[in-house]
Amino acid sequence: MRVGISLTSNHPDAKDPRQGARWMIERAEAAHRAGLDSLFVGDQHVSPTPYHQNTPMLGRLQAEWGEAPAGCLFLLPLWHPVLVAEQIGTLAAFARGPFIMQCGLGWAKPGSPRWAPANERGLRLSRKLST
Repeated sequence: MRVGISLTSNHPDAKDPRQGARWMIERAEAAHRAGLDSLFVGDQHVSPTPYHQNTPMLGRLQAEWGEAPAGCLFLLPLWHPVLVAEQIGTLAAFARGPFIMQCGLGWAKPGSPRWAPANERGLRLSRKLST
């Protein structure tokens, strides 16, 4: 069995955004020391609490990580295909081991204006993947 870690980038208890970033760095360091098999950072947008964007944060965390696989989740319906390709290419260039791109649709309450209607989200994801 392989065990990795997916770090939250949302830190509602942090008094200062730098504190949340430090917590993520400390957790990545601890996961590396513990010999975990992979490191991931999720994607989040339009949150009522402070959060850190996945691409710059993983770029920083890879300095602590080593050669084990690392990657990011991208909520593809919210990303322009060229931008996400550039982000992935840059992160993969920083990685000392395999880079893994995860993708998803995201979640929001039904009817939320932040997301596409539920019946359109799968189609939008498929279009982004095919690009």
